[in-house]
Amino acid sequence: MKIFKIIIVLLCFSQNCFAEAFGSISYGEAVYISSQQCVLIQRMTKILLLKQKSPDPYDTKTEFDLSQSKFETNLFTLKNNSEKTTTKIRFSLRQVQKQWTLYKQLQLKSNSPLKILDYTEQLIRECTSLTDHIKKASLLFAEDHNASILKEDQEYTIQIASRQSMLSQQLAVYFLACELRSKNIALCNKIEEIRALQKQDVEFLIFNSANNDMIEQNINLITVAFDNLDYYVANNFNKPLSYKKIIQFTNEISMLYDKVTEQYLDLYGSIESSFYANESQSVIFEKK
Repeated sequence: MKIFKIIIVLLCFSQNCFAEAFGSISYGEAVYISSQQCVLIQRMTKILLLKQKSPDPYDTKTEFDLSQSKFETNLFTLKNNSEKTTTKIRFSLRQVQKQWTLYKQLQLKSNSPLKILDYTEQLIRECTSLTDHIKKASLLFAEDHNASILKEDQEYTIQIASRQSMLSQQLAVYFLACELRSKNIALCNKIEEIRALQKQDVEFLIFNSANNDMIEQNINLITVAFDNLDYYVANNFNKPLSYKKIIQFTNEISMLYDKVTEQYLDLYGSIESSFYANESQSVIFEKK
């Protein structure tokens, strides 16, 4: 009976220790929230560019307001849980806050597409830096719990899936910017760069050995959506592209990648629970 109680205590400790590694949330959740910020930035930038191309319909204002609210909620969550994290993470959070304050001022006045893109890239750069610092701290934490290889593979997969959601919104941003700037060569080349990265990442996810049936089903839907987007662009190469169509395609792809990212988080959460449970059990057996 005494041994059984010790097992229960150590199981709770090992799982709770991991769950509260980043304040009241896990490092995995912190990485996901930080990565999600880049998706939200691209959604807002898309709306800022869209306002220059057409009147501001209610649905786009709603998308902007929801994205802004979610960004600030995420930022509050990360700041609120960062008290006992590294100095680099806390400094990076202050830089994100500073750049976010500047970015919010864009919606208060008319700006050129290039200025909007410049502010967007600066904010994304700070958010990406924050994500990198959280990932490094996560791996150090994992090493202390003999799970570095497991964590590194998981973090990379989540990063790829989450980055794809951001790239889908970024694709819409540069399609709009390219149209607004009369097929500016540099902006159009950026579209090609994004598409190349998307194709590379989706191949990695397709052949990921951790995939279950639900993940594979959504990845198949993503490849179909990409085929539809590429077909539309190829057949309208010398014509003005419908920004509504582009947004429809990219929103669909982004939504599917959000689902895939959440499915990986759920999958890896159950793997981690099993891993740490086995670790605590092995400690008990050794002591016994």
